[in-house]
Amino acid sequence: MIDGNLCTTGNLPKTIKKINGVDCLIKGNSYGNHEAISEVLVSNLIYSIDVNINHIRYELGKSEDFIQADKIREFGKYVSICNLIEFENVIEKQTLWDYVCLNYGVSEENYSSDILEGIIETLPEYMKSEVYKTLWIDAIVANDDRHLGNFEFHYIKDKGFKIFPMFDFGRSLWYNFCKPDKWFRDKSRPLRSNHREQIKLISKYSEFKLNSSADSILHKWIDCSSYILNLLDEEHCEAIISGVKDRLNFFGNYKCSCTESEIRYFESFKDSIL
Repeated sequence: MIDGNLCTTGNLPKTIKKINGVDCLIKGNSYGNHEAISEVLVSNLIYSIDVNINHIRYELGKSEDFIQADKIREFGKYVSICNLIEFENVIEKQTLWDYVCLNYGVSEENYSSDILEGIIETLPEYMKSEVYKTLWIDAIVANDDRHLGNFEFHYIKDKGFKIFPMFDFGRSLWYNFCKPDKWFRDKSRPLRSNHREQIKLISKYSEFKLNSSADSILHKWIDCSSYILNLLDEEHCEAIISGVKDRLNFFGNYKCSCTESEIRYFESFKDSIL
């Protein structure tokens, strides 16, 4: 057993353990769900879309190999694993929520998606572009939990702010497999309540385009994720692959002015908008 202390930050069980001399974050699941599997599948999909996208790379492991026996039920059968990333000479760390509260006077009492939309447009370009790119990826993978704490900036001595790689995609790809009627839901955060409206909004400011065809990305992703997809039953596996294929085609090269046929195509998803 590898030594490590249980972390309490966030909703999912976590622990930090040293693996081959490297500090790693081990993250589990909420009861009955498959966030760890979704997190790793999304990591592989982002890599398949563009290896240069700034994101955390996750691997999948069995809880029994990393977690104390009395904690396995809490973590679930599988866990996601990533190296802990630390930038050198970091003076301060802030989430996007911290940033907008400190610099724009936002609070839980006066917060709204419309206020946030205006704030994001005034962010430095390098921050804004990464926020929009993250929301684009969220749309492709159907992430329903992109709150402002899921964007992080590090203030580095003599260099200013540096955005932390994209992270936290556990609640993506219809992670709640035990509820088939929810497979194709399209709930989103933080600017709009569904991804189609959120991407329509931010596409006014930023262009979204795949570097290669949706089919080639899909095949590359399936190849590098086969060992994970094979852990799922056939129905679940087919549903996820079909959903990713459809969303790559719809969101992959998104234009603000969608045609009626494109809108009908998206809304043909089962239970697409909740």
